[in-house]
Amino acid sequence: MKDPKDFPQLVTKIMSERMPQFFPRLRDALSQGIEVKASELLPEEREKFEEILLNEVIPKYFENMEHLTNPPDWMKILSQVELKNRIDELMKSPDANEHFSSVRHINQVLNGVRVLQERYEYFIFVKGRQPQDYQEIDEFLQRPKTSKPKKEYNEADFQIDKWGELLIELYDDDNEWFRFTKLYDKKLSHGESFKWRYSDMGWGGVVRTFLEIAQTSNREGSFVFHKRHIKSRVDKSLRAFFRLDEQSIISLKGRPNHYYPMFKICRYDKNGNLYGGHIFSNEFKELPESL
Repeated sequence: MKDPKDFPQLVTKIMSERMPQFFPRLRDALSQGIEVKASELLPEEREKFEEILLNEVIPKYFENMEHLTNPPDWMKILSQVELKNRIDELMKSPDANEHFSSVRHINQVLNGVRVLQERYEYFIFVKGRQPQDYQEIDEFLQRPKTSKPKKEYNEADFQIDKWGELLIELYDDDNEWFRFTKLYDKKLSHGESFKWRYSDMGWGGVVRTFLEIAQTSNREGSFVFHKRHIKSRVDKSLRAFFRLDEQSIISLKGRPNHYYPMFKICRYDKNGNLYGGHIFSNEFKELPESL
């Protein structure tokens, strides 16, 4: 395959081969003569389509081309999310068929997909796993290449090796301070605990609300929050503060705006009584001194 105009044919061929396994709804619609536009794909269908495009179609296309595309510098400046959204817009466009019949336009799309793929492979090479989504790749690419100086903690400072060792304690009668406490085998360590200002973490009232909602995930299995940038802000600040690379708050696949904190949260009423969160029983008293 040497002509970029052949790219749509390659997409059609591979997608037809994968349709019985991954796209039964589309197969049934086509068998009835019903046309399904790209803009009408379900989220899980679009996700699978993108996966096949990146992992099968694009490598096959480049493999059979006499020359590889060369993404321009201005395209490399765009984030993963911006590139993906632009490609999605082109695919959803009423003029998509005409657009993709142009060699220049096909090369533009392939350049964009190649940038996406190279960043995707870079993420996997460094992290050893697949990214949750395109935004996680952007956050990964924007991280400092060298370690930032550690923030000045107070005397009760501690470090954690994984998020399951961290408890954030919220107090209904205190809008200024919260508490970080270390957990050992899900038990509180009162010797490794310190108060911290919301403002020193760059957190405002909306983040406090986010954390209060997040603690309900103990009984719900997840929590819903519609401002993704707040989730990202909390995640970034915690990862920088405790110097951990892994995400502190994960997105539930296939469930938009559903999240789960990898750390623990508990909440106290104005009288100091524990009444909600992931730590909600008397078993979480002080650890034995022998530990």
